[in-house]
Amino acid sequence: MYTQLRLEVWQIIRRTGHTAPSVKLALREAGVPLRRGTAGTAGWPDADIAYRYQRGDSIGRIATEFGMAHHTVRTRLDAAGVARRPPPHTPDDIKADFVHRYTQLRQPIGRIAKQTGRARTAVIRALIAAGHLPMPQPPATPLSKAGKQMKGDTR
Repeated sequence: MYTQLRLEVWQIIRRTGHTAPSVKLALREAGVPLRRGTAGTAGWPDADIAYRYQRGDSIGRIATEFGMAHHTVRTRLDAAGVARRPPPHTPDDIKADFVHRYTQLRQPIGRIAKQTGRARTAVIRALIAAGHLPMPQPPATPLSKAGKQMKGDTR
């Protein structure tokens, strides 16, 4: 299809229902060189992206299936005038469960995230908001490290 019909990757995706990575992999394994400009799916119509998003697919899922970067999907949704949904929030009862697991059961953050099916960042944000973790500090710059070393130096 790619070479005989001169279809773009996004057109093959639309016809076959396969994801962009699987189509590109199949083309590479068959020894078909990708035409310049088709490594991504820039030609994928904005209407299809908007439809998938409005149907309920996440930006991440659309990006993965179409072989695009997250920011490309966001930009194209904005260009199409699609109102984006707010990011999912973690309900209070789940936050309370995070705190219980962390403080009472002494579970590490990674285990809490894995067992609850939530992202580590969601667990960390909930624990910071509840006052059980300190706010993250910006990384020290080389200059601030040198200043601390000089102050503490007791030669």
